[in-house]
Amino acid sequence: PRLRGRFSSLRWKLAAVFVALALPPLVIAAGYLYYELPRSLEDEARVELSADQRAAASVFERHVAGVEADTSILADLPAVRRYAAAGDPMLAPDVEADFLLFAAAHTNYLQVRYIDQTGQERVRVDRRADALIALPESGLQDKSGRYYVEAASALAPGEIYISPLDLNRERGGIQEPHVPVIRFAAPVITESGERAGFVIVNLDASSLVAELRATGGPDSDTDLMLIDDEGYYLVHPDAGRSWSGPRDLDTGWNLYDDVPEFAALVGGTAEGKSAPAQLDLRTSDQQLVAGEVGPPERGWLLVASAPESAILAPARTLRFQLLLVFGAMTAVGLGVIWFATGRLSRPARLLREGAVQIGRGDFQHRIGLPSSDELGDVAHAFDQMAEQLEDSYRTLEG
Repeated sequence: PRLRGRFSSLRWKLAAVFVALALPPLVIAAGYLYYELPRSLEDEARVELSADQRAAASVFERHVAGVEADTSILADLPAVRRYAAAGDPMLAPDVEADFLLFAAAHTNYLQVRYIDQTGQERVRVDRRADALIALPESGLQDKSGRYYVEAASALAPGEIYISPLDLNRERGGIQEPHVPVIRFAAPVITESGERAGFVIVNLDASSLVAELRATGGPDSDTDLMLIDDEGYYLVHPDAGRSWSGPRDLDTGWNLYDDVPEFAALVGGTAEGKSAPAQLDLRTSDQQLVAGEVGPPERGWLLVASAPESAILAPARTLRFQLLLVFGAMTAVGLGVIWFATGRLSRPARLLREGAVQIGRGDFQHRIGLPSSDELGDVAHAFDQMAEQLEDSYRTLEG
């Protein structure tokens, strides 16, 4: 009964009213912040992942576009067209000189070659270490069996062939140390309009691969992967998985095997795929954003991935911080309510105590409530009544 009486006091009733009024909007605001702010952080992390993928794709396209333009210029050089039309070995030094000057100005060009329509190298400039070398006739090779020669032989005027990205081969084997190469070919058209071979530029893609790996910065959780048209890794954060396709190291690592959901999304298998221009995939443990790069016929996909834990980490941290803030605000709010209700209920408590004292015959007791409101008027009336009773009691005693 005593405890029940305490909780039924005016102070507790006032506190309950204040809590009832303040709690619903506080809970609504807290719930909104708890769920919406972290969700916006998750969305921001996914947007950043997409931005990293787009930045890497821009790097790739910039490299490709620059070499395309250079290859077209080389195929249209007067010395190249004269040599292609005449086939006179005496004209080869002029082509060599042009190729040497061009390669000197483009340090990422591994080879610049003129190959005739049969697939035989006729002029070749190689970059070896920091030196440029024009190969003698004895060093020139028959490339008629290579896939890029067959594709280049069918080019129409104005077309540029871009080969798959693979590891460079020399004398039938993969070059050591590994050198990633993209070959660009443009047909040489003589003044009579006939096709007379083609110019091929071998881009040393090492700097391109390095730029792709660096996308996102050292503090980024983004990993970049470049896959070919069958899902094999060309570039992977784990170097042991790079160049995994049959054309290169043939290790068999394949994105479609590693992430089956990805294969289902793009309709891809190790035997081939049909990928949309852009795709976004969220699995149980990672987020992937992919987009096509390079010419569509290559089927290259540039994939940016990040662990789901890294994407959710800022949101989880924010939720914990919000819980701490909400807990502190609740504690402070309850303290303020308790203090305020104490101040508000004090006049009523003094009135009750004063009435009890006067009822016990203590006519000298005065409430003395310094308030000008209705409770102050009641307290003043009690004090006057006590004074009158005290006077009456003295008169009776006298």
